[in-house]
Amino acid sequence: MRTALLVALWLCAAAGHGTAGAAEGVAISNLAPGVQPADAVNVGQLSQTGAVLRDVERVAYSGTAMAVAMTAAYVPALQPGEKTVGLAFGSYRGYTAVSLGFRTLSDDGRTAWGMTLASAGRDWGFNAGIGWKLPRGGER
Repeated sequence: MRTALLVALWLCAAAGHGTAGAAEGVAISNLAPGVQPADAVNVGQLSQTGAVLRDVERVAYSGTAMAVAMTAAYVPALQPGEKTVGLAFGSYRGYTAVSLGFRTLSDDGRTAWGMTLASAGRDWGFNAGIGWKLPRGGER
């Protein structure tokens, strides 16, 4: 492997100095996939890396679209004991998501909770939360 790398480097150096194949450059064919950290990378390995990066991009953009959709489900102000449902859409860099949320306020008006489910195709997201109203100063 080390010999092949030295030959490849020599060919590249020769091409750069006006010898054989200088106008077109030198193609190194049948290069085995690199294994060690200092090995050369072939086009097949580089293409695999590109595919992995595109998948990471899809997941990230879908997740962002779901987050946008989850925050867009506007619900009206609730009175004690009321419940509400919200539907929203979100988009980010060409990826679209839909969300469906539920919120409720307890009968005494001091506790609220809710949850939202979002989908961007094959990716899903979920959130849930609860909150308590704190008494004002001097109030019990």
